[in-house]
Amino acid sequence: MKKVGLGLILVSLAGCGSDKGPLKFSTPQKVINTLEVENKKDPTVENDKAYVQIKTSLFDTSCIKCHNPETALKRNRLDLTNRQNILDNFDDIIYRMTDAFDMGFDYMPPKGDPVSPALIKELKTWKADIHFANLQKNLFETSCLKCHGPTQTRHVDLTSKEVILKNFDDIVYRMTTAFEDNLKKPMPPKGKGEPVSPKLIEELKNWKNLAD
Repeated sequence: MKKVGLGLILVSLAGCGSDKGPLKFSTPQKVINTLEVENKKDPTVENDKAYVQIKTSLFDTSCIKCHNPETALKRNRLDLTNRQNILDNFDDIIYRMTDAFDMGFDYMPPKGDPVSPALIKELKTWKADIHFANLQKNLFETSCLKCHGPTQTRHVDLTSKEVILKNFDDIVYRMTTAFEDNLKKPMPPKGKGEPVSPKLIEELKNWKNLAD
């Protein structure tokens, strides 16, 4: 499991179950005050069936007693009834539910059993699928799918998560180092588009870490 540096934890995390703990999420009150309303109006939330499932099985059960809109406003905690909050603070939340138990402090939930490995996996899968959809839109559709779509027979199908994971190292190589060493054809080919940005390459690697 990925560990988060103690300095980052002290800055970003909220004390769960403690009114005087040093760890606080800093979300502007005017934002916190509107999160629940926005959550209900956002069709993305309503259409995200995986989120609805993980919300019911994990967050509603283990988190929202302390991390709801009211305590977010009164005690400056993170509102875990809000989907975007969960996405924006995902690494911290995973840390609190996993490695923080080994550290012995500021874990979540503070009372009761730790979140089960099966639910942690479900949570990561949900985030990985959202991440993959963004990569499809911003990376593969822009740079790859003209030649690597599902109807192409000469090239791997880069609309498939399984295919991308199976060929991941080669795909990253062709998007990066292949432009310099000329051992394999780079992607996209020279003269047919700009190389994939380092930011998107990093996002691709982050997705794999979640998807594995």
